[in-house]
Amino acid sequence: MSWVWHTAGPEGRAWTLRTIEQDGIQWTPPPPLPVHGKGPSPMTLRQRAGVLLGLWPVKATAGRQPLPAEATVLKALDTAAVCALYEEAGRLRLGLGAGGPWLQAHLDPDGVHYLVPDPANYYWPGNPDGQGGTIRWWQCTALLRMYDGEQISGMVAVLPETFTALPSTLPRREQVRLVHLARATERDSYLWGRDHEAECDPQRCGYIPKAADPLSQITDEVAPLTRMSVRAWAASGRRTDLSRRVHLVERWAGEPASGRRGLALVVLKLVSTRSGTC
Repeated sequence: MSWVWHTAGPEGRAWTLRTIEQDGIQWTPPPPLPVHGKGPSPMTLRQRAGVLLGLWPVKATAGRQPLPAEATVLKALDTAAVCALYEEAGRLRLGLGAGGPWLQAHLDPDGVHYLVPDPANYYWPGNPDGQGGTIRWWQCTALLRMYDGEQISGMVAVLPETFTALPSTLPRREQVRLVHLARATERDSYLWGRDHEAECDPQRCGYIPKAADPLSQITDEVAPLTRMSVRAWAASGRRTDLSRRVHLVERWAGEPASGRRGLALVVLKLVSTRSGTC
């Protein structure tokens, strides 16, 4: 309920309180959501010991094959190499990584970035890919240096042969330390971009936004549905002109959708069905 309450808006909160009161339940609104801090969380004593011993932090869970030796490496990259990886992920529609011109404009052009295979259980290599095959890429965690000097985390899908071909120049202990640093960095490109949006202009960072496609226009509105109920969202006043939005999504439905775009399509269909808007 914490996420629902703090993302619902005044109308959604009023509806929530009315509904709870009608059900005869006593309820106190939750405290504010925690704020994502800048910088990484401090390492624990176990993590510090792991760095000294050179123990690799990325491990397979029970029943899964360990990553190959080629994947237990962290690599330092320049900005051009990072942008090329994100471009490849988008071009091949691997499902993770959508940097494009925005990322290129906001990365430190002279910065050093870091990349390490760090797949979640549901993206572990060999898992079904939902298309009749298996996942053939590595989900990688990226530690990115932005143009303002802040380090943020990112995520991109990289083919094994692409990652293996990247040069490896860092000492092992430094690699282990940086893996922990990347994993402990909470702020990602979405949070950084949200805070930067008000001051983003071509004069400051050189980025000229393109006209947004219909799905891009709705993803920021639909994204909270990953953590809140459809009913509360529908009552929060965010369902403005939903018929037109669903129509626009359907026009784009022929394009492969992944990540938040796929979620937007599914959720809009669900909300339009439940609300009787379409």
